[in-house]
Amino acid sequence: MASTRPPFRKIFYAGAGQSFARHGSVFVMVYRARPAAELLRRREPWFQECLDAPDASLGILSIIDTMSGLLPDVASREVTTEQLSRMGKKIRFVCHAVEGSGVRGVAVRALLRGVALIARVKFPFVFFPTAEEAVRWVVVQPGVVAGDATAHRRDLMAFVTELRAQQAALNEQPSLSG
Repeated sequence: MASTRPPFRKIFYAGAGQSFARHGSVFVMVYRARPAAELLRRREPWFQECLDAPDASLGILSIIDTMSGLLPDVASREVTTEQLSRMGKKIRFVCHAVEGSGVRGVAVRALLRGVALIARVKFPFVFFPTAEEAVRWVVVQPGVVAGDATAHRRDLMAFVTELRAQQAALNEQPSLSG
């Protein structure tokens, strides 16, 4: 019988605009605001922690709410390009859910495709319009699930929902600076 034990989960950082976490062999990023280059630099050791084993590889799931944030700036794009280039052989895929329509959604997808071209990625770099569709694609990738894919999909989607709820709660807290 296939194992249904949930995969290892760890939240590295949960902020009002971006969160970084691990769900099994998938590094999960959720963005509700413009990515901050400094914070993107800080995620490097979190990537490395996921890749500690000599034969380890990693899938990356990025959920981007284009209606809540601004486009990534040049510094953020450069940091992401450098990280993808350095870790390229250990990355199995990058899957983006670019949620939102219109010009922002198109612009975010175009910027991310540019990052992939500059980094010369050799792994699947895909886009979906919703988190649900992206998660459905992620769980059928080789090495992601050892057991029941349906249970894993539900668990990963619940984890993404949990990260979003934490971000929403942080966004609703009153400011102490004013």
